[in-house]
Amino acid sequence: MRSDRRMSLPPSDTPGLTAAETRVVVLANANMSNAEIATALNIKDRSVKEYMQRARQKYRDHCNLLALEKESGGAPYLRPGPLRPK
Repeated sequence: MRSDRRMSLPPSDTPGLTAAETRVVVLANANMSNAEIATALNIKDRSVKEYMQRARQKYRDHCNLLALEKESGGAPYLRPGPLRPK
């Protein structure tokens, strides 16, 4: 198994994962291959790859947000929106 497949946070700690993404991540963290995950969940190998890609992106976004909050002294980071004319 490649080490880049693993996520350090459990899926429940990564907000925004769908139920399908969570199932795939849990099985990947149990050292199952994409083929084994696909067989266990009765889905295609390509679907496993897509779920993992989406889960990784959500995980990266979550970690980036936590880093921004830490830099700001713990205040929640609010993304700047478009300026509204007065």
